[in-house]
Amino acid sequence: MKNARLIAFETLHKIFTEGAYSHIVLDNALQENDCDKSFVSALVYGVTERKITLDYYINKYLKSKTKPKVMTVLRLGAYQILFMDKVPDSAAINESVKLVKEIRQDYYASLVNAVLHKICDDNESVDDLSIKYSIPQELVNMWSKQYGEKITESFLPFVNNRPPVFAVANSLFVDSDELSYELLSEGIENEIINTDVVMITSAFDLKKSRAFNNGLFHIEDLSSYNCACAVKAKENDVVLDICSAPGGKAFTIAQKMNNKGHIYAFDLLHWNSTMKFLWQTEYCVMFLVRALA
Repeated sequence: MKNARLIAFETLHKIFTEGAYSHIVLDNALQENDCDKSFVSALVYGVTERKITLDYYINKYLKSKTKPKVMTVLRLGAYQILFMDKVPDSAAINESVKLVKEIRQDYYASLVNAVLHKICDDNESVDDLSIKYSIPQELVNMWSKQYGEKITESFLPFVNNRPPVFAVANSLFVDSDELSYELLSEGIENEIINTDVVMITSAFDLKKSRAFNNGLFHIEDLSSYNCACAVKAKENDVVLDICSAPGGKAFTIAQKMNNKGHIYAFDLLHWNSTMKFLWQTEYCVMFLVRALA
């Protein structure tokens, strides 16, 4: 059975070398392997989000360019050292050395050990905002120009924070009070936000949730939920959603319509079909008018 770090390595290697979508390749890896899903997810998303910072520290101590696989191992180790307080530095280094041997790159074991030890001992503070918060320099420059350096620096620490998870109750069956009770009965802690939405405040496995499998809620960002509500869709309306993936807004709109009406949902992969649909119908006018009302 593969260990969590190996699964994270394989997932990240596909992301960095094949351009794979992180959420898709991670979901596939978690389905195919019996592992600590929360730890693997934290490693994959953490390394992906903090890549700029990790590469800065790694390249300080690399004398020359190394193999992509070895670089991925170094990023995994550096992330555990710099950003995972619950993982001892010694464990992060030792497990990274084991990992580089496990992927048959034994020759680089000493390099991985040396670079990660130097990162452990590095106490230099970083003032560069792009490196400090792992934000592309182009974005930092744009935001600084628009909002000023002081305001930009005030919100950058929150850009890569893990966003809260919101569960939208299936109003055809339950409201947020009832959903909250169902989740609590499964040991999933939550807070009620409004009549439709609860915020999940504890770790949980979505696919193992009884409430989710019974169709009592779907996961949707609060901003997307508010967008769907702003449409003010009602029974027997026809709604066109041209930015639909992964589908949360369409679910919410369907519930607001009491499952009576039509929703045409499109996204980038179906752009040609979307444009053909727009040319052949007037549904887009209804959608835009209702959204702006």
